[in-house]
Amino acid sequence: MQVLIQSIKRTKMKTYLLLFLMGSFLFFSNRGYSAEGKNDQSDAEVTGNNITIVCSPDLENLIAAWISAYRAEEAGQDFLINLNADKPADGGINFFTSNSPLTGSDALAEKIVVGHEIIVPVMNVNNPMLAKLSKEGISAGEFSQLLSAGATWDQVKGEGENIPLRVYIADYDLLVPKLAGFSEMKESMVTAESISSSEELLSVIQKDVYAVGFFRLADVLSAEGNEFADGISIIPIDKNGNGQIEGFESIYSTPSELARGAWIGKYPRKLCCEVFAASTSLPMNAASNDFLGWVIDEGQEPLTAVGFSSLSTREKTAGMMALRPSTTSGSTPTASGNPNMWVGITAVLALLILVIIAVRAGLKRRSGIRSEDIELTSALNVNSIQAPAGLFYDKTHTWAFMEQNGLVKLGVDDFLPHVTGKLSQIRMKAPGEKIRKGEKILTLVRQGKQLHIYSPVTGVIKKQNELLDEDPSQINADPYITGWVYQVEPANWLRETKFMFMADKFIEWLDDEFVRLKDFLAASANANTVVYNHIVLQDGGELTDNVLADLEPKVWEEFQTQFIDVSR
Repeated sequence: MQVLIQSIKRTKMKTYLLLFLMGSFLFFSNRGYSAEGKNDQSDAEVTGNNITIVCSPDLENLIAAWISAYRAEEAGQDFLINLNADKPADGGINFFTSNSPLTGSDALAEKIVVGHEIIVPVMNVNNPMLAKLSKEGISAGEFSQLLSAGATWDQVKGEGENIPLRVYIADYDLLVPKLAGFSEMKESMVTAESISSSEELLSVIQKDVYAVGFFRLADVLSAEGNEFADGISIIPIDKNGNGQIEGFESIYSTPSELARGAWIGKYPRKLCCEVFAASTSLPMNAASNDFLGWVIDEGQEPLTAVGFSSLSTREKTAGMMALRPSTTSGSTPTASGNPNMWVGITAVLALLILVIIAVRAGLKRRSGIRSEDIELTSALNVNSIQAPAGLFYDKTHTWAFMEQNGLVKLGVDDFLPHVTGKLSQIRMKAPGEKIRKGEKILTLVRQGKQLHIYSPVTGVIKKQNELLDEDPSQINADPYITGWVYQVEPANWLRETKFMFMADKFIEWLDDEFVRLKDFLAASANANTVVYNHIVLQDGGELTDNVLADLEPKVWEEFQTQFIDVSR
C-alpha cells in the first residue's frame, strides 16, 4: 500500500511538471507572436495615447490627486482635462456623480463605480451644543428637525432653548436628495438656507458660533487634506439611534478615520454618494483603459487624502470585470482573431491554478490545517440574515414568540449560526427548570469551542426540542422552524418584551453588530493563518460566512465577552 501511495504521488508530481512545461512553452511562444505583431505598428499608433478626462468642478481635486499619483508611476503620460462639460468626451473617461448632467447620457457605456463622496454636518468648534452632540450625536429623526427653517435646539435635542440655531446648506444638487433620503422626509421640506458655494458656507461656519452647515467631506478639509479646516467640527451621526455615540461610532477625529469609517460601514450609507467613470464605448484606448484600471486598484489610496471613501472588494471586482482588454487599430493580433493567443491565455490560467494549488498545499502543510477542515463560504452581511416578522428579538441574539396556548417558544437568531458555522453539539436545560432573563439557558458547541447563550425571558421550561440532541445542525438549517430550542411558560412576558426588538428594528441593530464584528475580527484573528483568508476580506471590510468556524477557542471566548455577555 505504501508503495502504491508513493507511486501515485510521483505520478501527480510528473503530471504537474509536464503541465508546467507545456504551459510555459505555449505562453512564451504566444508572447513572441504578440511581440512580433506589435512591431508592425506605426510610431503614430504607439505614441497616440493621450488620456482625455471630462469631469465636473466638484471632482477637480480628486482627479488632480489621481493624475499626480499616476504620473509618479507613468512619468510620460499626458492628460487633457475638461471641466464643466455637459456632454461626454468621445474616447475619453468621464468622471461624474449622480447629480451630473452626464448621468443620464445615452452616449455613455456601462458606468463603473470608482469611489464614494461623504456628506457631513458641520458646526463651529465653539458652539455651546458641541459637547452634548459629541456624546449623543444626531439621529436621522433629529436631522429632519435640523433641516427645517426656524428650528430650535430645543426642538432638535430637547434642550438648548436659549442657544441660537442657524442652519445652512451648500448649493450642491446632490445634498438635498441625500439628506432628505436619510431623514425620510420630502425634498420640499428641506428648507435650510442655501449658500451659493461651499467656500462661502465654510467661511460662515468658521465665523458664526451658532451656525450649522451641510457639506461634502471633501469641502471641509485643510489645505494639506490630513485635518479638518480650522474652526469647524464634524457633528457625529447617531447611526443606530440609541442616543449616544458608542465606541465603534467614534470615527470623527481625522478625515482619514471618517473616510475609513464610511468604507467599513460605520457611517450611514444613505449619506454617501457614488462617483462614476464611463466612456462612450468599451473597450477604450490602451492608455485610458490602463489608467482606469489603476484608478480602481492602486488609485483607491489617494481618495482618502481628498475627502472621499474607497471601494469595497466587490466594487473593485465589478469595476475590473467591466473593463475589457483594450484594442488598437493596426496589425496587432487580437484574441478574437488569433487562436494561438487563446491557447496562450488558457496556458497562463493553467499556470496560475497550479501555482495557487502549490502555494495552498505549502501553507496547509506548514499550518497543519487539512483542506477538509476549511469551509469555503459565501459573503456574510445583514442581507444574509433571516428575521421573520412577528417575533421578538433580544440583544443576546435570541428570539421569542408566544403561541396560541400561551407558551413562549425560544431560540437563537439567524446571526449566530452564520457566525459559528455548523454546530456539533447543543447543551440544553431540562424541562421543569426555572430560568430568569439574562441567565444561561444553552451552550452552542462546534468541535469543542462553545458559546453560552442567555435567556430573553423569565419562566419555566415546559419542553425542549429533542431533535437538537440528535441533529444540532437544525439550528444552522433553520433556527426559527426546526431549530427552536425551548417552550417556556413566561412569568413577565409583557414587561420583558418591552426591551426587545421587532424585525425592522432588529435589522437596524444587526447592521451595527456587523460593523462591530468586522472590527473585532480585524483585531482578534491571526492574519498569518490560512483560514484568515476566508474570514475577513480587508478591502471593504467584507465578511465571509461562518467567520468563527476555524478560529481558535480564545477568539470564541473574546466573542462571547464582547457580543453576548455585554447584552445580558
